[in-house]
Formats: sequence, C-alpha cells, structure tokens
Amino acid sequence: MYKRRIKIIHIQLLPIMSGVQKAMFELLSGLDQDRYEIMVLCKEEGELTEELRKLSVRTITMGTLVRPINPFLDILALFKLYFLFKKIKPDIVHTHSSKTGFLGRISAHLAGVPVVFHTIQGFAVHQYSSRISNMFLIPIERFAAHYADMHISVNEYDRIYAIKKKIIPPKKIVTVYNGIRNFNSYPKESMSRVRESLNIPKDSIIVTQVGRLWKQKAPHVFVRTAAKVLKSYPRTFFIMVGDGASKQELISLSKNLGISEHIRFLGWRKDVDRILGITDIFVLTSLWEGLSIAILEAMAKKIAVVASDIKGNNELVVDGKTGYLCEPNNSNSFSEKIGLLINNREHLKSMGEEAFNRFNKYFTVDHMVKQIDDLYQSYYRLKVKQDKADI
Repeated sequence: MYKRRIKIIHIQLLPIMSGVQKAMFELLSGLDQDRYEIMVLCKEEGELTEELRKLSVRTITMGTLVRPINPFLDILALFKLYFLFKKIKPDIVHTHSSKTGFLGRISAHLAGVPVVFHTIQGFAVHQYSSRISNMFLIPIERFAAHYADMHISVNEYDRIYAIKKKIIPPKKIVTVYNGIRNFNSYPKESMSRVRESLNIPKDSIIVTQVGRLWKQKAPHVFVRTAAKVLKSYPRTFFIMVGDGASKQELISLSKNLGISEHIRFLGWRKDVDRILGITDIFVLTSLWEGLSIAILEAMAKKIAVVASDIKGNNELVVDGKTGYLCEPNNSNSFSEKIGLLINNREHLKSMGEEAFNRFNKYFTVDHMVKQIDDLYQSYYRLKVKQDKADI
C-alpha cells in the first residue's frame, strides 16, 4: 500500500465507447488503484461513465464541453476546468482528443497542475481536412503543446509529423501504441447461435467492419465493396457494427445496389467479440485514423485484416502477411483483396495467425499500461514535491 495515491484526472469529450474512449478505458482498467486515485471528466452521462463506475472510477460531467467551436461555451468550459482543478488539486491531468486537449492543457497549466499529459489519437489535421482548416489548426496545436509536459502519440507517423512541423519538440512526445485485452473465446455452439440470430448460413463467408457510420470511416466504400464481391462470391455476407449519421443513407445504398439481403446493419453492440467470433475477414475503409482499436480487436481474434493504406493502419497491418492494405476510397482495391482471401482459405488462416502473433508482440494492454505508468511515475517524481510522494 502507498501512503498517498497519485490523483489523476482524464478528460474525454463524448461518453461513448468508441475507439478513443476504449483506449483510455483499457489504460485505466490496467492501472493500480492502490497507487492512483482516478477520475474521468466528460460532457455527460453515457456508456463510458457506466463502465467506468464498474471500475470504481469517479466520473464528473461538464455540459459546457462541446465538440463544435463555440466561443462562449469554450471560454466558459475553460474557466470551469480551471476552478475544478483548483478545487480537486490533481497531481496529473491527462487530456484526450483535440478540443478537450486544447482546453484541458491550458486550464490545467493556469491552475498550477504539476503534470499535464495529452494523448494524440490522430491530429485533426489530415489530408481530407481543408487547407484553411489546416492553417488554423496547426498553430492552435503548436500553442497548446507549450502547456503539456508530455504528449503521447498512438502511432509513429503523428510523432514524426509533430516534430517535422515544429508542433511539439522531440523531447516532449513519445509513441505508445494503443493496447487491448485479448477477447473471450466462445464455444462453437455459441458462435452458431450468433449466425442463426443474424440469419446467416453456416457455410458462408462473413466480412465485418466496426466503426462509427460517418465520413471518417468511409462506410459507403464498404457497402460498394460488398456489391462488387457478391458478383463473384454470392455466398458472402457483410456485417456493419456501429451507428451514426450515415446509417439510413447506407441502408438505402445497399437496397439500390440490390445487396440488402446480404448485409446486416447492427448498430452499436456490446458483444463485438461474438460478432468477430463468426467473422472470416475484417475490413476497415477509414480515410484517417489514430490507431484503430477495431483492427486490434480483429487481430486479437486471429482475423486477417483488409484496411485502407493510411497512417495508423499501416503500422498495424503488414501488407501480404497479416492482411492487405488498399487504396483509400477505392472499392475495387478492397474487393480485389477480399477476393484473394476468399479464394485461398489456407492463406486466410495463416494471415489471421500472423495478425495474432503481431498483436501479442506489440499491442497488448500490458504493453500500453506499463509504458504510460512508467511515464506517470517519472514525471510525478520529477515535478511533484518529494514531501508529497511515497513511491
């Protein structure tokens, strides 16, 4: 036991269990609560706060945190965060995502928080953002970086990019890959029931994508890929796990392409491990990513991955060994690679095994937790008065 626990506040925006939130959740579930007093602040109640309470993590909500730029609410949130930090007196504040990262880093610095961390789950600046947006956001990121002691990039590309663009000095940024726990294994009879519940024949190939249904994930590419694959492989079924603004548009597209009988839109599921348990090929058509938790979940289930060749994805998938990388926004490229795997089941199986081996070597939750725990301890010792520490 420790005489005094290190008080740490993590700041998220949305209380959902999407990739960014899952990565933080895995970290918090792995930290020693005898050493850390953990709190999480986000906009409102939701699935994330429910799951955190199961870990005995205190949750705080702040309705003035909003995703769009809103000068009035953003300034109000900045002051609220400042006064919250002055009241709670955390030893460490750890922010996530662009908006909360900006407000959280500045308010924590102004409130005199000894140690400030920020995790970059992919910069808001990318090839699909506008030139005006890029001109605006890079200086903001550069300004906010002054107010953090250490930045954690979840992929190597963004670390190098931040240094090259002089957003963050080399000594203030490290790469720590996201990590997850290995999924449960369910008996075959349980998996057959999952197929039956989705009205999918047991001898068919199942191709799955998991993610929010919005432009970043390019879900329309998945639907168009499905239509092309079905022309050559009519006993293939496609599953989309996730929800979002594009859902009805995607359902209409599947009907217009005549494939609605072969595609399942499941919305968000708490049993993603069961869905992956019946999956033969995992697909991710994203246009930009940080480091995809969905791909990691597939790798942990020994599933070959067909993904867009973008930053993050190409640090997870070894092209031709653990899966295939495809040209972004190109359903022809995706359908071709999926066809290669359907045609060669032995290759499909061996790629899944290689994906699992790579997951175990680099992307387990234990790897991630140890690296971040070591950073916390190092900066706590360095910046918090020694008479407060007993570690």
